[in-house]
Amino acid sequence: MKPKPQNKRYQLSKLTPAQLVVLELFNFPMSESEVDELKKILVEFYHTKLEQSLNNLWDERNMSDEELKKSVAIHRRLHMS
Repeated sequence: MKPKPQNKRYQLSKLTPAQLVVLELFNFPMSESEVDELKKILVEFYHTKLEQSLNNLWDERNMSDEELKKSVAIHRRLHMS
């Protein structure tokens, strides 16, 4: 019997279509520096997407700086306890 992973976040699941595309695109040997460069590109891609989503949310809700500070404080309290 296989041991269960301790953290649900790391449980294995079926690959998504996006994951399959990435595997197919990079199905060749890569140097460590190329892998690092690819990681940086992917992180930048997701950073841009997140920033766009947050800007859209900000605009949709007409948030002020004060409301943002309150939201951050609540988030920190919820996740630090």
